[in-house]
Amino acid sequence: MLRLLQSSQPVAWGIVPLTSALLFALGGWMAFQGGAAVEVPWSAWLAVLVSARWIHRMYLESGMRTRPGMVPSWAWVLAATPMLWTTPNSWWWGMALLWVSVGQGLRLRLGEPRPDLHFWLGVPAGLAPMLAPELAAWCLVLGGVLFVWRTPKASEALMWALGMATPWWIRGGVTWWATGSVAMDAMPWSECAVNLSPMVWALAPMAAVGWVWRQQSLIRATARQRVVRKWTQWPGLLTAVIGVVATGVGLDHCSGQALRLTGSACVVTWTLAWCFPPGWKGTKIMPWLALALSSVATLGPAIPGL
Repeated sequence: MLRLLQSSQPVAWGIVPLTSALLFALGGWMAFQGGAAVEVPWSAWLAVLVSARWIHRMYLESGMRTRPGMVPSWAWVLAATPMLWTTPNSWWWGMALLWVSVGQGLRLRLGEPRPDLHFWLGVPAGLAPMLAPELAAWCLVLGGVLFVWRTPKASEALMWALGMATPWWIRGGVTWWATGSVAMDAMPWSECAVNLSPMVWALAPMAAVGWVWRQQSLIRATARQRVVRKWTQWPGLLTAVIGVVATGVGLDHCSGQALRLTGSACVVTWTLAWCFPPGWKGTKIMPWLALALSSVATLGPAIPGL
């Protein structure tokens, strides 16, 4: 499997949707065990696949080739697909937009003024809460991390703010948005009876190890690699922490769950590859272990006592 993940051949991409299809089918089997009518979350599955493809493209274009090239998109489907049957569709389309914002950020260079990119960084981030209001904190986290590692010029900050505000201006000016948004009509984000098994966190230990190893690698990284890794490594972690705090202190349960789970999925996306160190004898079995853990997470709610 690791050879497939490392391959640059177009056919190698097939492992990502096939893995997601396997986990999606397992989740469907679990959901239908009770015999009740269950709506199949095809829309959410499509959103995860679209996000995976975008993650793969921006990974290759960013120059982050120190680990198997297919792993970030593959890790994303490992972390996100097990949740699709128990979370609203709108979360995953909102995350697809947020991934577009992350991809625009990876195109920035230190010392190069790019107010146009800042605008297109802000637009998808501003759109995401219109589909899934529970993900609103993602916008602030992305903006905060962006401005910390790359202090913006006044024109860049202004264009980012305009980009964030533009979708809301359009919403107020177009009757279709004003009378019933996509979130209200097609994606029932208000139905948030999310009750996930602890097994959803099966990949968390591997992600934590990968996160530590990736931090240590910054010592040998180039300036460009440091910028890229900070931008991809911190937003997911900070968002997950916000979700944990919000859930722990009894704030909006739905928003806390959304931030905790989507943030954790993003941490897994960017750190899982670092559990496959070159030359280590156990490297070959690590992808299979990750797949097994994701499968257990998918089936977790069907296992008594979990």
